[in-house]
Amino acid sequence: MEPWQSLAVNAARDAARDPATKMDSILWITPEGVEVTNDFGAHTAFVLAHQRTNFVAVPIGEWIAELPPNLETIFHWPRKILDTTITVQDTEISLLAFSTIPQQVTVFATSRAAFDDTTYQKVRQHASSQHPGSALRIIEHQTKGGRSHWAELYDLPDGGLIRRPLDDISLRNEYGPQLKHFGRRPDRETK
Repeated sequence: MEPWQSLAVNAARDAARDPATKMDSILWITPEGVEVTNDFGAHTAFVLAHQRTNFVAVPIGEWIAELPPNLETIFHWPRKILDTTITVQDTEISLLAFSTIPQQVTVFATSRAAFDDTTYQKVRQHASSQHPGSALRIIEHQTKGGRSHWAELYDLPDGGLIRRPLDDISLRNEYGPQLKHFGRRPDRETK
């Protein structure tokens, strides 16, 4: 093995166990050595500092996240317990649920239109029937103009919904690659 290959393998092994590693972490390989950066600011600083150098950027966070769950890594994704589609008011809603902690289920739901109170209640009823006695957390996913929006939904005592916006990167770090293709129809994915 070449010295640079050895350095890259060791850096990848270290990153797999480093709690600072996130989904968007990058392993940089240069003629001088290797470095791992874990956020956009550090990525930018690395590129600016190495403008006149050849380097390779390996998306190590995503690579680690795709490893089989029986390997020892820092990523321990919640267990997927539901992956289905239901129909509410002639609208298909994709549901993906995870068991995050005992007696709590997080349900990701997406459809063509924003949820109204009726749709939210139907999603909640379906998830409750599948996992009775569990506390439910409902997260709506919307895509508008190529942008992805996530919001946690709460029902008001007098009816209606509150949407608390959620950060895409934080969700990916918490739920991993399981969310990567959520809500995309297989017949519409580009090759």
